[in-house]
Amino acid sequence: MDQMDELGFFGTYKEMTVQTIKMLKKYPRMYKVGKNMLGAHEVMKEILQRYGHMSMDIFNRLIDVGYERNELNKNLDRNFLLMYIVNLQNTAGDYMHAYMQGKEIKSPDDYLPFFEQFFEIIENGVSSNE
Repeated sequence: MDQMDELGFFGTYKEMTVQTIKMLKKYPRMYKVGKNMLGAHEVMKEILQRYGHMSMDIFNRLIDVGYERNELNKNLDRNFLLMYIVNLQNTAGDYMHAYMQGKEIKSPDDYLPFFEQFFEIIENGVSSNE
């Protein structure tokens, strides 16, 4: 988070994910708890209700940096952009949970291809660019 101004919106967002994966590899028991919690939607909802404001603060700061660095479209309403990013992340989490159901996850690295697609959409949208 200290490098947010240097890395910008997209770089920081990606780095947060990479660091989370590194942390989960370093602390495999934490990874197992988190993996089990993905299936406990009621527990996840309660955690988000209690601590969700912390992630909103981080995303608000990220949006500030994105605007300052002209990485984000300033014509978009800030609150809409915040809602869009948070909801996209939540939807991606729900999809990832469903997608990973029944698949053997040997390491947090197994999630990287999924996140690469996630960031591709956030950074470049869904148009073909042709």
